[in-house]
Amino acid sequence: MPFVFQHGKPACDIEGIDSLLPSIKPKSSMSLNERIEALLKSAPVLLFMKGTPDGPQCGFSSRIVAILKQYDGLDFKHFNIFEDNEIREGLKKYSNWPTYP
Repeated sequence: MPFVFQHGKPACDIEGIDSLLPSIKPKSSMSLNERIEALLKSAPVLLFMKGTPDGPQCGFSSRIVAILKQYDGLDFKHFNIFEDNEIREGLKKYSNWPTYP
């Protein structure tokens, strides 16, 4: 029988799934471009990257994080494109850039 885990802990079986619904965020009603624009407006410097600054998952991400960290006082935020494939694919069209390393 299927069993649901939430935050790494047992939560319920299929019979109790309704009890979890209040804690699950619904998918955004914003369009993909609106979601991308909201991300872009969320910080003066935003890095779309593979992984995180503390754990980059490709050489290009690692190199750009190292470059950004050289600037004292530069506060940048990041977005891990592996966490949201819709954003990852949508960025290619939004920016007219065919691929991301």
